Amino acid sequence: MKDRILSAARALGALALARRLTGGSLRILGYHGLWIGEGRPYGNTLFMPVDLFARRMRWLARSGYPVLDLPEAAERLEQGTLPKGATVITIDDGWRSIHSHMLPILEELGLPSTLYAATYYVERQTVVTNIAIACAVDRTTLITADLSDMLPALVGPLTFDSPAARRASLHALNGAVDALPSAGERAAAAFAIGDRLAVPLEPFGDQFTYMSPEELADAQLRGMRVELHTHRHRGLSGGVDFLGAEIEDNRTSLARSCRGPFDHFCYPGGEYHAGADAILRDKGIATATTTLRGLNPPGTDPLHLRRFLDSFAISQVEFETYMAGGFEPIDRRRRLVPT
Repeated sequence: MKDRILSAARALGALALARRLTGGSLRILGYHGLWIGEGRPYGNTLFMPVDLFARRMRWLARSGYPVLDLPEAAERLEQGTLPKGATVITIDDGWRSIHSHMLPILEELGLPSTLYAATYYVERQTVVTNIAIACAVDRTTLITADLSDMLPALVGPLTFDSPAARRASLHALNGAVDALPSAGERAAAAFAIGDRLAVPLEPFGDQFTYMSPEELADAQLRGMRVELHTHRHRGLSGGVDFLGAEIEDNRTSLARSCRGPFDHFCYPGGEYHAGADAILRDKGIATATTTLRGLNPPGTDPLHLRRFLDSFAISQVEFETYMAGGFEPIDRRRRLVPT
């Protein structure tokens, strides 16, 4: 129904009108990794099929929306000199598929992009345990499983017979794995959990790993801007006392393989916190992106930039409606809600 309404609006010229009315606003697209395995992607906005990302980028390249590098876009937004429909492409986290599959597509089309890299898993080069475990819990066909023999922090069997039970079991598993003392033990536990839940993780290959430092450096050399996403990808729901140290750890890690100064930031998990503003300014952060949908008109606070998180669940007409500014009457009513 939604797509039929949006398609009718496009046919009647509403999107063309919205594009003219919002031409001075900055559009920011958000992506994570690409799904390089078989079957449906895990998660909603986390992994997008390679062919769908390629189609989106090819559409963007011929659409007439100019794609700018992030610092240029931020400066021109402040000055009020953006070209009509100016767009920025951002990518979160640092998944290996960004280097192996996403970067070649962007290179081919000459599209600049910014990668917000969380560096803990870049350094350790082990599977991202919470995501790998979440995929196993999501896909298991078991009704119950007792893993307390392998994870001492678990008490009793886990159940998977409802969405609520899966969420509770995932929370318990991640807590038990986080209690293990080393990254290597946590990674081994993730693979063992996959085996016990009859969802072996080995076939996923590099799907749940981050780029290496060498790949991160190569991506920057090939034109992908590398910026900050905290070192450990810690959300702000528990407060911001750690944020300054996380940014410094992130900068230090990035500086081992990439050129700085690293002064653009993305809130991990999109968790905006009002207390972060002063810390970000103190750390010299020029812009910060959230996951609140919307465009960024002149006068937008550069630490409160809105984005559109694209995914395989987003239809082409929905994507085009965001780009045209067709959602702005709704999105302008939505405010950043501090965590």
